[in-house]
Amino acid sequence: MAVDSATLLINRLLDSSDTDGWARDEWLRDVYLRSGEIGYIELPVLMKSGLTAVAIHEPQEASWGYPRDLLTRLDPASHRRLVQVLRSPVGGTILACFPSDRRWVAALQAYRRDSQNPFKSGDIAFVRLFAPTIGRGIATAIARERAISASKASGDPERESGVIVIGGNGQPSLVTPVGEMWIGRIEEAGRERASSIPTAVWAAIAQLKASKQSSETAICQRLYSMD
Repeated sequence: MAVDSATLLINRLLDSSDTDGWARDEWLRDVYLRSGEIGYIELPVLMKSGLTAVAIHEPQEASWGYPRDLLTRLDPASHRRLVQVLRSPVGGTILACFPSDRRWVAALQAYRRDSQNPFKSGDIAFVRLFAPTIGRGIATAIARERAISASKASGDPERESGVIVIGGNGQPSLVTPVGEMWIGRIEEAGRERASSIPTAVWAAIAQLKASKQSSETAICQRLYSMD
């Protein structure tokens, strides 16, 4: 998943398995940025803490890659309960963040559904070793893609920015034409429970749901379509 280096929000899907589209939509709608007490599993929290790779397991003591002061913000019993609520896979979850030139450019979630072969500290060490190389490669590929796109005046609304300003009452107070298009897509997705909504849109929605600010909030989110 590509990451906006300013907001640390996911702004597009780069690659994934081809059998769990429903799970990705569910995670973006219902889990991303909404982990509550167990906030140290949120990707922005990991990036702000400078962590390139961690592994989450139901037993807190088997969750690898965390500095002690971050992991112990939650007691082991609460950690176990909340991981169960999130229906985490039995073999654990790896969360990885990839930097390039002192900024975050991408992130990864990898699941293991084999209780006999869970993620271990060696897996975290391996990901950390290659994270900078992976980050530079992804940053180069995205920069090249943007340069090519900028040279083409396609006029395709799916490649344009949409702006939605949300008022303190949670309702849109200003919407650009392209933003209206995305609102329509979101409403349709809510009825069908599956969609082709770009990851950036779901990330912006997740941020709104996670925010507890009561003052008027303005979000100007560059929306990237998924190829």
